Amino acid sequence: MSKIVSLCKRRGFVFQSSEIYGGLRSAYDYGPMGAELKRNLMAEWWRAMVHSREDIVGIDASIIMHPEVWRASGHLAGFSDPLVDCKVCGERFRADKAPRLAAGEPAPITLADKGRAKAAQDRVQSVLGVELRRDGATLH
Repeated sequence: MSKIVSLCKRRGFVFQSSEIYGGLRSAYDYGPMGAELKRNLMAEWWRAMVHSREDIVGIDASIIMHPEVWRASGHLAGFSDPLVDCKVCGERFRADKAPRLAAGEPAPITLADKGRAKAAQDRVQSVLGVELRRDGATLH
């Protein structure tokens, strides 16, 4: 996935949101090529799904709606994606997708770079009193 994101960034399809201020994880903005691709895909979808069918009409509605609409559609009662934050590496996971380890199982943690790994290693040592080995950007 990182190779695909890197290629898309180099070719001007996407850029990390607020990148010059440190960025937002998992949030991207469309670059010039990405904006054109998105516009073309939307136009083709609209042509195929709306213009080519007599039983369909198009609307452009807001996703910000009265809470009763979301309740009536079942979205409030049926959907929940709680997130958890790792206090060591700062990564955010969906609770059902977060790494789970058995008691006593080693937990290697890979951070973005050696500097962040060193900072996390120092934090674990000072807060928990646990000595971790560091191999580049990975803590063991």
